[in-house]
Amino acid sequence: MAKRDRPGDVSRYWPRLREEAHELYREVGTLRGRVRQLERELATAQNTADRLRAANERLTASVDQTKARLRAIERSKGWRLIMKVRGTVRRRKPAPSAGEVPGVPEENGPPSAATLAPEPTFAQRRAAEAARRADVAAELAWWIEDATRARGSIVVVLAGDRSAATTGSFIGAAKEAGDPVLLLDAEPRDGVGGIPTGINPTLVPDLLAMDVPGKERLLVVTAPGHVGIRWVVPAQQQGWWTAVVLDGSISPAAVYLASHSDVASVPDDAAARALEAATGVRPVIHAAPSARDLLQGARAGWDALPRAVLGSD
Repeated sequence: MAKRDRPGDVSRYWPRLREEAHELYREVGTLRGRVRQLERELATAQNTADRLRAANERLTASVDQTKARLRAIERSKGWRLIMKVRGTVRRRKPAPSAGEVPGVPEENGPPSAATLAPEPTFAQRRAAEAARRADVAAELAWWIEDATRARGSIVVVLAGDRSAATTGSFIGAAKEAGDPVLLLDAEPRDGVGGIPTGINPTLVPDLLAMDVPGKERLLVVTAPGHVGIRWVVPAQQQGWWTAVVLDGSISPAAVYLASHSDVASVPDDAAARALEAATGVRPVIHAAPSARDLLQGARAGWDALPRAVLGSD
């Protein structure tokens, strides 16, 4: 090889080339991290957009149905007859006397018909109920989606009084552990899902049918009553664990729930002996059980507890 064709001495360039290579590595690492962050933000934004788009479609359909129902009512013969009668009554209304101020009722007299709001018709009440149910159903669907993505490992549904100490302790513990929690017969509030009383029977089956891969589902009855009695067996049929927390006298509702739930919890030995004598079920003793304590007791006592659900044994 000729001398002019030989490469020159490049050793003096290595430090600068090595430094530039390290800078490129650092920049590539930073850009890769930024790409991952942007991909997560994009996925979150897309999920939010999908939820809002679905909610918008449901609400638009509800508005269209309500408008169609309103137009049908206003075009009906019965409505036109009501409007004619109402106009006739207004024209026949006597004029106020000289010392009487129009529109102002007497001091001690009954309120006039003009000051009373018209009572809603049956169709109006049904339309309002349907709109209310659609709103609650949309909120429940959002709660189920959030429960699927929650970091906690248990989905907790409570049947009890929100103001009771036991119910409050379960709600607080679930929030602290990152477990999604919902209260039956209650409005959603403060991060806790809910299904109001009037809409409870129609939406609870949708709640019990929810699919949350990788999470346990637990129904806890903190106040023995008709809500717990109504849903403990359907919850078991949908694969939920069920538990009842008792603190007080052994009522017929408590006997039923202890006999049909996967686990019953009482605060002391005396209550445990009383419950076992009344039901034949041996409860777990825990002064302040958590959802995980009840889940552990339910798994341990699965073969020992009597079953009222067909096909569970």
